[in-house]
Amino acid sequence: MTIGTSLLESYVPDIDVTLVTRILDAGATILGKAVCGAFCLEGSSITASTGLIPNPHNLAHAADGSSSGCGALVAAGEVDLAVGADQGGSLRIPSSWCGLHGLKPSYGLVPYSGAASLEFTLDHVGPMANSIEDMALLLQAMAGPDDFDSRQHGCQIGDYTGALNRGAKGLKIAVLKEGFARPGSDAKVDKKVRAALCRFEKLGCTVNEVSLPLHLDAVHIWIAIAREGAAQNMLKSGGVGANQQGYQITPLADASARALKQRPDDMADTAKLTLLFGEYMQRHYHGRYYAKGQNLRHTLRTVYDSVFKDYDLIALPTVTTLAPLLPDPDNCSVAQYEHDAHDSLLNPSAFNATGHPASNMPCGMIGDLPVGLSFVARHFDEESIIRATAAFSESIDWTKI
Repeated sequence: MTIGTSLLESYVPDIDVTLVTRILDAGATILGKAVCGAFCLEGSSITASTGLIPNPHNLAHAADGSSSGCGALVAAGEVDLAVGADQGGSLRIPSSWCGLHGLKPSYGLVPYSGAASLEFTLDHVGPMANSIEDMALLLQAMAGPDDFDSRQHGCQIGDYTGALNRGAKGLKIAVLKEGFARPGSDAKVDKKVRAALCRFEKLGCTVNEVSLPLHLDAVHIWIAIAREGAAQNMLKSGGVGANQQGYQITPLADASARALKQRPDDMADTAKLTLLFGEYMQRHYHGRYYAKGQNLRHTLRTVYDSVFKDYDLIALPTVTTLAPLLPDPDNCSVAQYEHDAHDSLLNPSAFNATGHPASNMPCGMIGDLPVGLSFVARHFDEESIIRATAAFSESIDWTKI
């Protein structure tokens, strides 16, 4: 509830998030709260005010983030399910590095109302679990319209639990060439993901490689929106977005404003850099590049949609590296700190900008660390992702790959 920062350690929300109410109504029990990266402004597990979050598979390595606590708790077997937020990969990245099934749903499928907003046009929340069955069950409980969330338009609910038993036969999978061999990629990760994709042909799927060069620039489009948008929305306005309908968390806005005024130096370096970046861009460019990013997201969405004319799914590595070693908190430069916090965003952030559903499916191990494969589908076609993932999970033990 503190968004990973000591600045909000005394803040207590006055309502439950809509999706929490739905989960409770479906019969789940809440066992506790999970820590996340400071203000959710990272893709690792190194910025939370409570300390580093280790990976249960190897405690010397990161669990990743920013939904790091969720990933670690599910992977360690402390809970069956978790709910992660995802604005640039924050749910899928810890799912990949912790060996979990995780799904960033289509933009607006799961109501975000009552949750702390990073950037209104990028906000997603979704399920994390050790099994595809549990992930589908949690998604079924959470999905659907909510009058308090202005992010929802044309919401189409699927039969996610029913998709578990439909098999993958007949699905057409496009392997995204530009998702592999990214700067800093681990060749062993790429090889493991491609080996997993070969198994889908045996399951009756068509698997072909496609090329979308714009994917290489998608992270830059996302940065233009996320960095400046987060500085204005989360850090300056406490998540109360101007020109937005829907429920606004006014107590959080008040608590954030007081804390930032009284204790700005207690912010994590990632938050400070985001604020500085946002202020610089506003003073010198007056929102120009934020606007260009918003305009280009439509071009980016159209590029991926062109693949869905012939294919059901796009496949690529969720993250192109293995979970890194946790840094020494007493001997880590700001440059290394910033690199570790954001180096994992190259592939997953694209689909926050476009709003397509995107998943992580554990597809193998390299040593004692998991590797993840991501499926992307048409808007509101989470069922195809679940079909493919369930068929793969039923056919093989991913930890043996």
